[in-house]
Amino acid sequence: MSTFWAAPLSYTVDQVIAVIVTATNQNGQGLASSASTSSAVVQTISAAMAPPTRGEGTSETSIQVDWLAQTVHVQSGGSAILSYNL
Repeated sequence: MSTFWAAPLSYTVDQVIAVIVTATNQNGQGLASSASTSSAVVQTISAAMAPPTRGEGTSETSIQVDWLAQTVHVQSGGSAILSYNL
């Protein structure tokens, strides 16, 4: 998320942004939508997550990654967290 707020994007709260959406399924990526130029407004800045840690289940053949999920409204920017990417 930090790149969202930093150069070259430098978005600010209440700024209207253009959004283009694509979908991907088992057959690949679909065509891109037309740009939305009036409906996407930056509402809030989500808090940065704490860094992940090495879990106790880590061994020579697997790695366990532990982290603290963002659960408070302010941490998530007011939206439910749908997934995390490592």
